[in-house]
Amino acid sequence: MEFVTTTEAGRMLGVGPDTIKKYYEVGIIDGHRLPGRGDLRIEVASLERVKDSRTRVSSTVTTIPAAG
Repeated sequence: MEFVTTTEAGRMLGVGPDTIKKYYEVGIIDGHRLPGRGDLRIEVASLERVKDSRTRVSSTVTTIPAAG
């Protein structure tokens, strides 16, 4: 398994490190805390799952023509 920091994870998803921490806390992404300081490391595979689910949702959205 490959892990990255919250900053790196944020770059991968286009969000900030605080959002990554919230995603971890609510179970959207997987990771673990390091012993000692407790720094968070995020599992890359879980980031890929989130990216894939975002792509699938956004690719199914259609635009509605403006009335006029």
